[in-house]
Amino acid sequence: MDTLQLACHEAEAWKLAQILPENIWDVEARAAKEKEVDGQDRRERWRCMIDASWTLEDTGVGLDFIMFDGTTEIMRGQRKRSNSSSPLHAEAEGLVWVMEELSSRGFKQVRFESDCQQMVHIINSSKQWPTLEPELDAIESLRETFISFTLSFIS
Repeated sequence: MDTLQLACHEAEAWKLAQILPENIWDVEARAAKEKEVDGQDRRERWRCMIDASWTLEDTGVGLDFIMFDGTTEIMRGQRKRSNSSSPLHAEAEGLVWVMEELSSRGFKQVRFESDCQQMVHIINSSKQWPTLEPELDAIESLRETFISFTLSFIS
């Protein structure tokens, strides 16, 4: 019964997250575009694009990132790990992995970019998402190891 109640709660939370007004994303996109026009933020010299690949049938999740210094690619990483419970979990696990990798290599001013709009919104709004709690806690803890940390959505 507890499992059923938790599943119902998560389904309802997911539905509510999908109802967000469209204009929130328009504001984020406009702000990102204005920042590009004004030039790259010098506090965030490094830009890291992250992604995860998840399928229901697969036995694993593919994680990857590309790190840029301005427009020059300087590093790339790929990893396969055991399957996650959802695409959202895979994206969050990918962000944790990349943050650990970059922090351990001394990158402390990074702008992270993801194509997972829902994850970006959850993290940037400090939204509660019980099934993602371990990943969100890890992200928050790792966030403190960076001097400058931003996470933005890219299509």
